[in-house]
Amino acid sequence: MSTVREMVESLGSQPYVAIKLGVSSRTIKNWIASNQIGRASRLDFLKMLKQAGYKDVTLKQLNELEPTKTKKAVTSLTKGKMESVK
Repeated sequence: MSTVREMVESLGSQPYVAIKLGVSSRTIKNWIASNQIGRASRLDFLKMLKQAGYKDVTLKQLNELEPTKTKKAVTSLTKGKMESVK
């Protein structure tokens, strides 16, 4: 498992993971979109993975997840393309 999406799917549905962690479904969707887990929930998320039988996942791996492009970066790229079209 190398992405947040794979980890969440291995635990069940997004709403289930959200309820277990005490966060909103939107929060889980944001984690998946950015490929990063919120700092406040990482340890609890790791505990869920361990309880589900994923003993090889470490907190270090969760901390080192590579983020996907941020919305801000995508927006600035789009703006540049739009300005060059004008």
